[in-house]
Amino acid sequence: MTGTVLKDLIVTANIVACDLADAGFSILPVKIVYPFDTEFGREIVSPFYFQEPMEFDLSHARKMLGVDFTMDQAEAALTRMGVASEALEGERIKAQIPPYRNDFLHQVDVIEDIMIGHGMGNFEPIMPSAFTVGRLTAQEEFARKTRDIMIGMGFQEMMYNYLGSKRDFIDKMELKGEEFIQIENPMTENYEFVRASILPNLLYSESVSAHAVYPHHIFETGKVAFLEPEDNSGTVTRSTLGFLSADGEIGFNEVSAHVSAVFYYLSREYKLEELEDPRFITGRSARIMCGGKQAGVFGEIHPLVLENWGIQVPCTCCEIDLDTIAAEG
Repeated sequence: MTGTVLKDLIVTANIVACDLADAGFSILPVKIVYPFDTEFGREIVSPFYFQEPMEFDLSHARKMLGVDFTMDQAEAALTRMGVASEALEGERIKAQIPPYRNDFLHQVDVIEDIMIGHGMGNFEPIMPSAFTVGRLTAQEEFARKTRDIMIGMGFQEMMYNYLGSKRDFIDKMELKGEEFIQIENPMTENYEFVRASILPNLLYSESVSAHAVYPHHIFETGKVAFLEPEDNSGTVTRSTLGFLSADGEIGFNEVSAHVSAVFYYLSREYKLEELEDPRFITGRSARIMCGGKQAGVFGEIHPLVLENWGIQVPCTCCEIDLDTIAAEG
C-alpha cells in the first residue's frame, strides 16, 4: 500500500488486516523502516495501533439519548459495536477505539455507538409535547407574491449563486466594497465575497445575452447579506427583489413605471428621493422611501458600469428590500 497521509494509510492497512483475520487468515507483523522521520518515528510495525482512548461521562449519554443507561448496559452496547470499554470512577467510561476506525472525533461519537449497539428499535417512542403545522413564513409568502407580480409584468425569473468575485461584485460596479462580507478561506477568487446586491448578477446575465432579441426583462427574488456593526452577528441578511431591463430606448421613465406597478400591486405607498450612487447616472436615478426608511434604489445604469461589463445597450435596474416594505403592510 502507498499513500500521501500516514495516518490514513495505517488505518487502511488495519482495515485490510482485520478483514483478512475475520476471513480466517493469520496476520503477521511487518516492520517498515522509513528513510525519514514520521510522526510515529522511522520504524513502524504494521498493523499499527495509534488511536487514543476516549473518555466520556455516562450522564451525558443519558441526557442525549433519553434513556437511563446503567454502566453495564452502556458497556454491553459498546461491546456489540466492537468497542472495548472500561468503567472508571464517577460513572465515567474509557472507550478503546478499534484499530480499523478513525471516525471517533468527539465523545458524541462514542455515545452514537451506544445508541446503535442498544438497538434503535429498543428506544420507546415518545409523542411530542408540542404540535406544529408546517407552512410558509410570511416573508416567503410575500416574496412569492412579488415573484408572481414580476412574471405578470413580463419579466423572466433568474436564479444566481450568492457568492462571487471582488471583480464582479465591487470593481465592475465602481463600488468601494466596505459593506461586503469576504470569505476568509475561499476555494477560488470567483467565490470570495457574499453578494450585498443582486444587480451584479443581473448585469452579468445581460453581458452574455447580446444575441437574444431585445428588449430583455429579467428579475430575481433572493437573499443579500452585508456587514452591519450594530447587529449581534455583525452582519444582516435581507430578502430582496432585483430586476433589469435592457433595450435601445429604455430609460428612467420605464423603470419608474415598473416600480410604481410593483408597489401598487403590493398595496404599499412610497416616495422618491435624490440618489448619488456610482452605479447609476446622477439625475436619472432615485432612492425609494417606504415608511420613512430606504427601501430600494433604481435608475439608469452608468455608462462606465456598462462598459465594465461589456454591455452595448442602455440598462435600467432596480433593487427593493422586501423585508422593509413587507413590514409596512
